[in-house]
Amino acid sequence: MSNFAISSLPQGRGIGMLIGCLVALWIANFQRDRGYFPSWLISPRTRSGLLIFIAALIILLSSAQKLELIDEEGLKRWFIPIFDVGFALMIVGISYGWEDWFTKALTWSPIAYIGKISYGIYLYHMFAQYLTWHVLLEQIETWPNYIKYSLRLLVYGGLSVGIAALSYHFYEKKFLKLKETLRV
Repeated sequence: MSNFAISSLPQGRGIGMLIGCLVALWIANFQRDRGYFPSWLISPRTRSGLLIFIAALIILLSSAQKLELIDEEGLKRWFIPIFDVGFALMIVGISYGWEDWFTKALTWSPIAYIGKISYGIYLYHMFAQYLTWHVLLEQIETWPNYIKYSLRLLVYGGLSVGIAALSYHFYEKKFLKLKETLRV
């Protein structure tokens, strides 16, 4: 039987949903042009400082795990909220028009396309994972871990994106056109 920790289950990830909801409310209610959004909070220095702080915290936690001061589950309990806060800051930055290398990278056409089909990736990724692990690459179980997991990740990612792309072009686009005709 598999040992699932609460932080791996959806109901244990409430902190990410809470942070996301707070960021959405913040963006909706405290708009920059209304004067409620402090300029120091979105300055390049603040962003750089937060990035350095998050990187240092990740290095510190990884070192603590290597020294066996924290177990793998404890590491997850810390990493998940750190990444949640990082993604929330990224969303705030994008919504307020930060012009840096990261926001420019998001406009690169392959990344923009992944964003366009992302809901399909979300819908079909578990099917792609099952196909990858239990149908297509089941016979590689005895291979070395780094090769086995690299190959599985490559096939899994390709299948997820491929199935989502097919769904988008042959199914979802019809409904998106219908949505535009029904819009008042």
